[in-house]
Amino acid sequence: MDESLLGWMAGIIDGEGSIYVTPRARYVSPRVQITNTEMELLVPIQIAFGGCIYEKRPSKNDIIKRRKKCYALMLSGNCAIGILKEVLPYLKSLRKIEVAKLAVEYWDGRRPMMPGVKLTPNDLQRMKDYQDRIKSANRSHHTFK
Repeated sequence: MDESLLGWMAGIIDGEGSIYVTPRARYVSPRVQITNTEMELLVPIQIAFGGCIYEKRPSKNDIIKRRKKCYALMLSGNCAIGILKEVLPYLKSLRKIEVAKLAVEYWDGRRPMMPGVKLTPNDLQRMKDYQDRIKSANRSHHTFK
């Protein structure tokens, strides 16, 4: 993929994106969410990496202040890891770099899940450890390299 496009996407994630994990029954799913009032900003990223664009429900405060409609692009699982691996060299937010590295490390090191196979105590502990580390990193202050 074109370096200038990857740099642009990294800037969007640095400024408008969130990287986090969501617990599922048998694993923790990495997520990348990019929110903006301009859907056109999200479409090229969706075309390149997948995901789903949806209109966010406005809060009461948004309605009172007559704010613009807001859209979000949600990427999860392999789509989220795909974009994180591509933009990681271009991210500038130290917090987002740390969270992206943790998410990729967790996802690449997990045991493939097969139907009917139960998680071991080690799998569960590893999942919880990464989830805690990612939450902790997301609470840190924004600094840029």
